[in-house]
Amino acid sequence: MSRRKPNNMRARMERAAGGLLRQHHACIVDASVPEVQVMLNYNNLGQIISRTVANALCDFAHHWTVYISAICQNGPERWAKSVEYELAGIHVITKLPDLFEQPVQDVIASCNPKHVIGHAWIAVPDSITIDEQHAHRIYERVSAWGIPQRASA
Repeated sequence: MSRRKPNNMRARMERAAGGLLRQHHACIVDASVPEVQVMLNYNNLGQIISRTVANALCDFAHHWTVYISAICQNGPERWAKSVEYELAGIHVITKLPDLFEQPVQDVIASCNPKHVIGHAWIAVPDSITIDEQHAHRIYERVSAWGIPQRASA
């Protein structure tokens, strides 16, 4: 008699969704100034428009790495003061903004209020590290400073 585990379709679907998100390097970027929320490939900064990837991102709970920033500007100088952390446990994406509402306020409070023009966050359904320069490129891609990105020639 066989001692195989019973088929668990939900677990199989969750593993497949996680693999799909890692393959596409999917992340969610939300910026308050242009009021945009978009799915991006965090490696090549291309927008992800696949319904399958969107379903994998939104329908299942994941372990999230979150990069929260206060978007600042003083004349032509633009910068972001940021903090990165991993959320404990697994969460559905619809609950994320509630989980880091206080950290967003803390990051904004640590900046000069004359320079703060908004806030933004990057949420990746994986355990990764985003460096400051890479986050800056992601924020420029979604026009987090309210200045549209110039087309590359």
